[in-house]
Amino acid sequence: MWRISQKATLAFVIKLQRPALLISLNIAEGAAEKARFYRITRRSATECVSIIYICRCLKFVEKNLLVNERELLLRVAAILTRMIKVQVKMEDSNS
Repeated sequence: MWRISQKATLAFVIKLQRPALLISLNIAEGAAEKARFYRITRRSATECVSIIYICRCLKFVEKNLLVNERELLLRVAAILTRMIKVQVKMEDSNS
């Protein structure tokens, strides 16, 4: 594993915090425009997955770390995809 500075570690933590927080906030905020907010939330989840992947590729963390977190985020993205499809179908039927 590479040794990285605390400053670099902090930069990755900050980069990961933003989309991680947006996952919850966008779902809560999306009452009126659900499909739109679900899409934004799905992008935040996939951004988190990408950050975790980069950290593992650059050996900032050991390969076996963050596996469960990555899998959970992928499941969240899949669930959001289904929610988007349902919401779009509902919106189309109401039009």
